Amino acid sequence: MNNKEIKNKVLNIIFRISKISLDELEDNLKQDKLWDSMNHVEIILAIEDEFNICFDQDDLAQMLNAGKIIEYIETNLSKANGS
Repeated sequence: MNNKEIKNKVLNIIFRISKISLDELEDNLKQDKLWDSMNHVEIILAIEDEFNICFDQDDLAQMLNAGKIIEYIETNLSKANGS
C-alpha cells in the first residue's frame, strides 16, 4: 500500500466518524484537536481495524492530528513489510 492510499483511507475514516470535511482535513493535517475525544477513540479503533494494526499506548498520546496518525501508519506498515 502506498502513502497516498494510506492517507486517503485515514482521511476517509476520520471524515466518516467526525464529519469534518475531507478538504478541511487535508488543509489541516498538522492541526491538533480537530475532533473530540470520543471521536478520537472511534477513529483509532476504526484505523486499527482497517490497517490490521494495534497502536502502542504510548504512541496514542502523540496522535493528536491526521498527519501524525498517517506518519505512524506509513512507518509501521513499511517496517512490517520489511521496507
